[in-house]
Amino acid sequence: MPLFLEHVIDTRSRLWFWQILESELELLQMASMGQAEARAQMVEALSEVKSPARRLEWLATRALLAGILMDVPRIRHDAFGKPSLEGIPRHLSVTHSKGLVGVMLSEHQEIGLDAERMSDKIAQIAFKFLHPEQAEPLLSSRNMLHLYMHWCGKEALFKLYGKGGLDFKEQLHVHLETIDDQGRFEGTIAKDGQERRVPMGHLLREDFLAVWTIAPSLTR
Repeated sequence: MPLFLEHVIDTRSRLWFWQILESELELLQMASMGQAEARAQMVEALSEVKSPARRLEWLATRALLAGILMDVPRIRHDAFGKPSLEGIPRHLSVTHSKGLVGVMLSEHQEIGLDAERMSDKIAQIAFKFLHPEQAEPLLSSRNMLHLYMHWCGKEALFKLYGKGGLDFKEQLHVHLETIDDQGRFEGTIAKDGQERRVPMGHLLREDFLAVWTIAPSLTR
């Protein structure tokens, strides 16, 4: 499993991306670390996953975490689908995109990570997550990067919040006018009459974009 990208956010937060080249059986061996009980539990969990691509992503995520943690990862999801690591005091966010899986871990703050392989297809859904006055200038100038930064940024903010029930147009905002020379910018989550600004960051490699956010819990 080749490492595609590793990035240090701060001294206690980091993200990793891996390219999936292995077979399902190879990933199962890596994810279970050769432990018979862990392997059996993963095989049982996979019986619920029918899509071949989704099965590879499921296994690759756990194989990646096994390599990072040097232990078999046990991922739980809460009622809203937010993942966490059983028995390990780190916040977790996960993303998948066309043969890549990514994980972000932080020891001290809530996090959200999203990534995409960019293409012109983003133009077809731009009005689903941006108001016309935001989307039209980006579409007319064919600024696919900024369209994807809005899309991935809003996905990352949604994951950071972690409780669902947010409107992407009205309650999640990415402020690209705040971007600095290190790729950092700000995002806003509007909920219950309050707006919370949070720091964000991004990395770009050819057609691959990753966006993340990290902040104290927004739901306490």
